[in-house]
Amino acid sequence: MKDVEIKHLDRIDFSVAWERMKQFTDKRSEADLDEVWFAEHDPVYTLGHAASEENILFNKNFTCVAVSKTKPKEDIEKIYNLGHRDFGENKVQELEYKY
Repeated sequence: MKDVEIKHLDRIDFSVAWERMKQFTDKRSEADLDEVWFAEHDPVYTLGHAASEENILFNKNFTCVAVSKTKPKEDIEKIYNLGHRDFGENKVQELEYKY
């Protein structure tokens, strides 16, 4: 099994953790270990790939994160080109390929 560094972020604002993840990904090299981050944050509402803002029936003062999971890079580029900037991915290899 490949070595992995475990980080415990405790309770942290989701947007702060998300920014840290993006910064980590931007600066990492082939020599860096993969990292698994454990954190607690306030609830985050996610929408499926076919959802739209009309599906949100409550306070809209939150960050909407598009979860790319099994979607190809081309689908993500379409959403990005529409102005969306907050994306989530749970596999490092997928993140590197897609972004």
